[in-house]
Amino acid sequence: MVKLDPNGGATIEDINRDYKTTTLDKLLGSRSIYLLKLGNNSDTEGVAEQMGSDPRLIYAEPNFTTHAPEGGARHRAYPGGTAKPSSDPAPYRDQYAVDAMNLSCAQNVSSGSGTVVAVLDTGAQLDHPELAGSFTQERYDFIEDDGVPEDEPNDRDDDGDGAVDEVTGHGTHVSGIAHLTAPEARIMPLRVLDSDGRGNIFVIAEAFEYAERNGADVVNMSLGSSRKSALLGDVTGSEEDGGGSEGGEGDASVGSGGTDMVVVASAGNDNTNALRYPAAEKGTIAVASVDDQEQKSSFSNYGAWIDIAAPGSEIYSPYPRGIYATWDGTSMAAPFVAGQAALLRSDDPSLTPASVENRIESTARPLGGGLGAGHADAGASLDCGVPNILTPLGSPEL
Repeated sequence: MVKLDPNGGATIEDINRDYKTTTLDKLLGSRSIYLLKLGNNSDTEGVAEQMGSDPRLIYAEPNFTTHAPEGGARHRAYPGGTAKPSSDPAPYRDQYAVDAMNLSCAQNVSSGSGTVVAVLDTGAQLDHPELAGSFTQERYDFIEDDGVPEDEPNDRDDDGDGAVDEVTGHGTHVSGIAHLTAPEARIMPLRVLDSDGRGNIFVIAEAFEYAERNGADVVNMSLGSSRKSALLGDVTGSEEDGGGSEGGEGDASVGSGGTDMVVVASAGNDNTNALRYPAAEKGTIAVASVDDQEQKSSFSNYGAWIDIAAPGSEIYSPYPRGIYATWDGTSMAAPFVAGQAALLRSDDPSLTPASVENRIESTARPLGGGLGAGHADAGASLDCGVPNILTPLGSPEL
């Protein structure tokens, strides 16, 4: 993937000629960003490094895909364990996370109406009874390149890890959490991950651009990688010409990039303080996970780069086939914060992404331990009453 320098005096045809590449795609929008195919037997990393020093290009990097040799460089979903299905809808609105996020209080002030939350994930069950009325007509499947981003298995082990379709349902589950938090917000389903939970940087960037062009107010990315991407930093507005720096606690420049969307991403499930992207990008709200005791979930990443924490252990939400499931992960924590951002922007459409993030963080319940500003409190952020002091509850009996 390359970005042409507008002052470099080269066209993409010049680049293709000099590096023996061919153009596969161009990113949506006016940016001069291209996906190129190398010749047979080319060293991807070596060619990218060579291109990176070409003064005609602002940056060049491999398109990390399912087939990347280093597992940590693959963009993937962040669920923990295996989803546990159930046909009972009752626990969806009666689970500890509702109280932990102070949602009853918050929804007395704002329901999320008039806002759109783009969910970049495995798609969604578009006719799920709980969610069908919430999806926007603007939707796309960037994996299959069609307009039906259905969250469904393909009965293959595409990533060769011995498990088949292990992340089917992830996008439906994540969408359900955003809907639980902001019930009148519209959900824009954008499929960027396959049923094994793997995707690549270029399709994620394409989906981000699609969301922005189609009026999304908030974007949720419950996915990530250990490898920083100049392209993702570019499209999220967190980098100047691919050379930005990571955000962190108290970063005054958050939300100051080129997008008007509030960007939320999961922090990852490796129980480490190592940076994960795009969560660690400047301008992105990095979300860690806590349990029903307001303790760090055993799997959650942590550290100075985390912005906020939200419930991510044993979360009950819609699942394909019209049912529900319990799932763990920072993937589950992020959409609570994305939904909170939708509540805030619905209540006050003039709020900038930086203002939304500041409101979320300044009204959080302090936790310490590398969990950013603390536990997100939607009610407190909307000034609906005193911050919720949670009496810990057990997980719902299923």
